[in-house]
Amino acid sequence: MRKIVRYGMQVVVVMAICLSLVALNTQPVYANEDAEKEAAIERAHEAIEALPDFPDITAEHRPQVEEARRLVDAAYEAGATRQDMCLKGVLLEMMEEKLDKFVDEEEEDAALPALPATGGFATSLLIGLMLTGSGVLLARHSRKHQ
Repeated sequence: MRKIVRYGMQVVVVMAICLSLVALNTQPVYANEDAEKEAAIERAHEAIEALPDFPDITAEHRPQVEEARRLVDAAYEAGATRQDMCLKGVLLEMMEEKLDKFVDEEEEDAALPALPATGGFATSLLIGLMLTGSGVLLARHSRKHQ
């Protein structure tokens, strides 16, 4: 729950920064910069937008997320700032953390020994019937000897 709240706070802060830029009627930092930097930022934004929504991210999307990270890193190398990535950069980081969680859970599952089969519902039902039957027999037996 704490992670969700932390992610929510990050999103709110980044949204506030982005909205304040719009409110101040300022142009993004890359507006007057070279075309290479602007193109790298645009490619990174498009890669992030092509990803599924955050709740739908699974381990199967890892290659897409890694490609988006590669493009974001290329944009940073071209001179982009965190402000240029804005909310999309934070969203990508959240997706990466979610994928890391999948890896951690898979490692934990691999470390646990396999549990023996318990027989499922049929076994539970049989045991329940046996206990109920023996309880009825004990009740009848105690009534006869009173």
